[in-house]
Amino acid sequence: MLAYMREFAAERDEQRLVGILPIKKTWKHWECHAGGDELVVLLSGRCDIIQEVGGNVTAIPLLPGQAIINRRGIWHTCDVHEPGDTLFIAGGRLTRYRPRDLPG
Repeated sequence: MLAYMREFAAERDEQRLVGILPIKKTWKHWECHAGGDELVVLLSGRCDIIQEVGGNVTAIPLLPGQAIINRRGIWHTCDVHEPGDTLFIAGGRLTRYRPRDLPG
């Protein structure tokens, strides 16, 4: 996560966070973009984006070429089933993180 933050730190100054990143394994954290919505486009691989909305947790499966919007203020995470790459555009300021409890 630290390398990710360093790589895109300059983007945060412009209040946006844009990049293409590999998704290799299931996230160990949740994140929430308080500064704006986030568009996630799965370029390759297979994953579930998991959103927590009003106390309800929903998994949204993504295949290559599919996209999802994580609305401002929505906590989300990612379960990776097949490693791949994502394109994301998000409000870069005010992004918050919290640990995720994973089995095992």
